[in-house]
This record gives sequence, C-alpha cells and structure tokens, in this order.
Amino acid sequence: MTSEPDDDRAETGADAAALLAEMRAGLDAATARLERVADELDGSRARLDLLESAVDILLGYVEAVVVVVDADRNILGMSAAAVDRLGGPAIGKPLTSVLPEPLADDVRAESLPGGAAVLVVTADD
Repeated sequence: MTSEPDDDRAETGADAAALLAEMRAGLDAATARLERVADELDGSRARLDLLESAVDILLGYVEAVVVVVDADRNILGMSAAAVDRLGGPAIGKPLTSVLPEPLADDVRAESLPGGAAVLVVTADD
C-alpha cells in the first residue's frame, strides 16, 4: 500500500511530465513555424537578388541619366549614361555628390516605397 506522500509525489510527477510534454509540443510547433518562415525568407532573398540583378542589367541598357537613391538620398544605382555623364560610379555616395540640391527643373523624380526614388535627368548636354 502506498502512503499519502507517495501518492502526492506520483501526482506531482505526472503533472510535471504532462507539462513537459505540452512544452515540448509547443516548442516543436514553434520550431516548425520558424523553419517555414526561414524558408520563406530565403525565397524572398532569392527573388530580391534576382530583381536587383535585373535592375542592374536594365540600368546598363538605359540611355537616359538615371540615379536610384534610398530614403537617405544615398545612391543605390546608376544607369550607364549616368555613370558617363556624372563623373563615374557613385554607388553608396550621397546624391549631392553627383546632382546639386535643390534638384534642377530637368530632373524628374519618381517615388519608390520606403522613401526611395528614381531620378531621371531629362535635359541633354
């Protein structure tokens, strides 16, 4: 016959085992979700790399002077014509290193998400 303290220990042990099993199941579910999100992130990065490569190729073919800037107005990309006309590549530099501020009337700005922009110089030299 078991005594009352032994019964309490057995019940506490069973409760702990059930709680541990529940926690493991929760951890397994969270791990599975995290793996799915990581896979989605890898896919998104691959698509971003593809799009960046496509933009680089397109900028190489564009005959217009095109400068792509981020929200802080640092240069992210330039067309081949921009590199030629504005004194060489300026990726990572401030926009003011190639175009004066305020922007001239011959510069058309197209807004992009996140405060970025595409600037097109429409005047010919």
